Amino acid sequence: MPLREALLYRPPMPEHVVTLKGLANKIIAAIDKEEPCDIDISRIIEITGNSDYDRAYFSTLHCHSSVEEFSMEAATRKPIKVHGITKEELIEIVRLAQIEKYPADVYYQELFDCNVYIPSASNLIFYPENWSNRDKSQNLSEYNPTPEEIVEIALRQDHVIKL
Repeated sequence: MPLREALLYRPPMPEHVVTLKGLANKIIAAIDKEEPCDIDISRIIEITGNSDYDRAYFSTLHCHSSVEEFSMEAATRKPIKVHGITKEELIEIVRLAQIEKYPADVYYQELFDCNVYIPSASNLIFYPENWSNRDKSQNLSEYNPTPEEIVEIALRQDHVIKL
C-alpha cells in the first residue's frame, strides 16, 4: 500500500545540508580551540528546531556520527504523529525502514516510533521484544520479523497505557 504524501521521506534541500555541514565544522573547530561557538550553535538550532544540538553534542559528534551524517539527518524533515494512521500504513512504514538506506531508513524508524504507543518501537526491526544483550541464548541472526509481525507487537493492547 503506498503511503500518503505527508508520510513519505523527502530528501533534504542540498543547500540546508551544505549550510549545516559548514556550521558543524566551524563549531567543532571552535570547540577544539576552546573558542566560543554559541552563535553558530544558535543558528543550527534555528535552522533545525532541535535544541539538543548544543556544545556537548558537538563535543562528542565524532563518537556517534560524522559531520556528513549529522548534516543529512539534521536537514531532514522530522516525522510527525499522524492522527488516523492505519495499520496498513504502519506496515508500509516498517517495510520502508527495513529496506531504505540512510537517511531515509532513520526517517521511517522515527516515523514509526512517533505513531505507536510502545517506546522506541523501531528497535523491533533489529531486536526481538524483551531482548537482552546479556542473554547469550538469544541468537539475533535468526531474528527476521516481517513488517506485519513488528506492527502486531507494537499495537498490542498491553502496550497501551490506560489512565
